[in-house]
Amino acid sequence: MSVFQKSGVDFRAGDALLLAAEAGHAGVVRMLLQCKEAADFAQKNKEDRNCLGAACHAGHEEAALAILADLPTVDVNSEDGKGATPLMHASARGMASAVAALLSREDIDVRAVGKNGLSAVMLAVVGDHDGVAGQLIGHQGTDLTRRDPHGNSLLMLAARRNSLATLRMLLNFGFCEPNETDGTGGTALHHAARSDHREMAHDLVNLYHVNVNTKTKSGATALALAAANGYEDIVRIILSAGKSSLILDT
Repeated sequence: MSVFQKSGVDFRAGDALLLAAEAGHAGVVRMLLQCKEAADFAQKNKEDRNCLGAACHAGHEEAALAILADLPTVDVNSEDGKGATPLMHASARGMASAVAALLSREDIDVRAVGKNGLSAVMLAVVGDHDGVAGQLIGHQGTDLTRRDPHGNSLLMLAARRNSLATLRMLLNFGFCEPNETDGTGGTALHHAARSDHREMAHDLVNLYHVNVNTKTKSGATALALAAANGYEDIVRIILSAGKSSLILDT
């Protein structure tokens, strides 16, 4: 018998659990979950998040882990008003332990996409959470070919965010091709050149042998972008490939 049953507390609504999860009070969450048979833990808040979604959205990892451990019936794929699931929220906030616990569930939908067009793995990359991105990239079932609404693949998102570890993982294991392009026709090297990401540019040119002469739809090469911005190190890296020509405008 739970402490709540012993005290005669009417706890059928489940509002307290939502509030505790949103506030990150993991100890209170564990206490409330003792009342499984009397409470309605499927309730949602005004953003249409269940208790797990509320904890993950607020970045409260310990509370999320408590819910996953003590409430096995929780809907891990519950979508909020924006179509985001607990896994998406946890990924966007770099909650590695919560992501691991969610991925261990057989019923987890790792391919789900929110109304913003982003999946959990995309949100991890955009949020600069290389560790979590690695967890999701290595999980069987993750869609590694999906592009965001702007035509950016995972490789492009990693390049834009200068997430070198994620970029290396995608290329080393053959999940992406170094010469793939985004909606503008640019490659990962274009993004590195535009933002002066020197180590990334070095790896793309010297390790992954990206085509340095690829042009965007507007006709710009990566060398042109680096030259226009005065990024000497990037220019030097690209010229070291020995097969590019300086095309500023065509």
